[in-house]
Amino acid sequence: MTPLADRELLLVTGKGGVGKTTVAAALASALARRGRRCLLLEADRRESAHELLEARPSGGDIVAAGEDLWLQSLDPETVLDRLVTRRLGGGLVARRVIASPVYRSFAAGAPGLGPLALLGHSLELVAGEVAEAPALDCVVLDAPASGHAVSGLRAPRLVREAVGSGPVAELAGRVESWVADPRRVAVLVVAQAEDMP
Repeated sequence: MTPLADRELLLVTGKGGVGKTTVAAALASALARRGRRCLLLEADRRESAHELLEARPSGGDIVAAGEDLWLQSLDPETVLDRLVTRRLGGGLVARRVIASPVYRSFAAGAPGLGPLALLGHSLELVAGEVAEAPALDCVVLDAPASGHAVSGLRAPRLVREAVGSGPVAELAGRVESWVADPRRVAVLVVAQAEDMP
C-alpha cells in the first residue's frame, strides 16, 4: 500500500470478470482505513460496488460508505452531461445543450469524450471543484475494461489536439498533465492466471 498511499487517482482496470470492482473497493477501503479521504468512482451503470462496501446504491449521487470513504456510480455519458452542465453554469442553456440532438450525437460518437469526462470528474473531485462532494484526498476509479482504459488514458491528449481551444480543451490539458504525473496518478491492472485475462 505504501507506494499507492499518496496518489490522488488510482485507476483500476483489467479484463471484464477478473475481480476489478472487488479490488477497487478493497483498495478504497484500505486507503480510508489509513486516514485518506477516498471516493470510489464506479464507471458502470450496473452498480455493484455498493454491495461490496455495504452502502446504499449511489444512483449517481455521492454516498457515504464508511469513515473517510464515499462511493459514486456514474456512466461516462452522465459524467459528460454533468461536466457540460457545470461548465455552462447550469440553467436553461445547459439543459438545452444536453437535450439537443446535435449534442447527443456528438457525445455518443466523439472518440475520447467519455474517458475524458471520467478522468476530468476524478480530477475535479480531488481538486475540490465538485460542490456536492466532500473534501477528498484521492479517487479510486473502477475503470472500464483494460482495452478501453488504455485508450481512455490517451483521450485527454487526443481531445485537446482535436478541439484546440475552449473549456473542453482546457480541461483536456489539465487532465493530460495530471495523468502523466506518476507521483499523482497510478494505474493498477487486475488479472487472473488464465489465458484471456
